[in-house]
This record gives sequence, structure tokens and C-alpha cells, in this order.
Amino acid sequence: MEDLKPGLNEIIIHPGIDNAELQAVTIEHPDFGSAWRQRDLNVFRSEEMKSLIKEYNIQLITWKEITEILNLSGQTVNVLLDSCLERGVH
Repeated sequence: MEDLKPGLNEIIIHPGIDNAELQAVTIEHPDFGSAWRQRDLNVFRSEEMKSLIKEYNIQLITWKEITEILNLSGQTVNVLLDSCLERGVH
């Protein structure tokens, strides 16, 4: 968190509950499966993360709010994300 610069930053998480249903739908993605998604959920729900968010005055926003801030349509945001991914920007 201390390396974040002022402005819009993106941290993508894929939270989920490590249960039989998620295990079944992520079976072909062992590196990014249900256990990994459970860890994402645990980290971002932890008191430590909540404290860091407060300490660094981080405002959590949704994709909808990003599109409103940038005055973009959802389709434009997806094109921008795809472009970033193609260039290896994460």
C-alpha cells in the first residue's frame, strides 16, 4: 500500500469461498482456483487490510464509479482493460 501513488490505482481481486461449488467451476485453473480466491477474500476482509485502507486514506470504488469519473461507457472500459492486458500492463 505504501507504494501506491496518489490518484486512481487498481488492485484486482477474485474473492470466493473455497467450497465444492467453486472447486468444481475452477477445476481447470489450479493456480487460480477456489483456495486462491478464498485467500483473496480472507486478506481483503482482514482487520489488517481494513487498517491499511484507513491508514493510507484509500477510497474503494466500483467499476461503475470509475466509468462515471472518466465519463466512459462500460464497453470503453473493457476495451481499455483488454489493451492494457495485451501490453502486459497490470
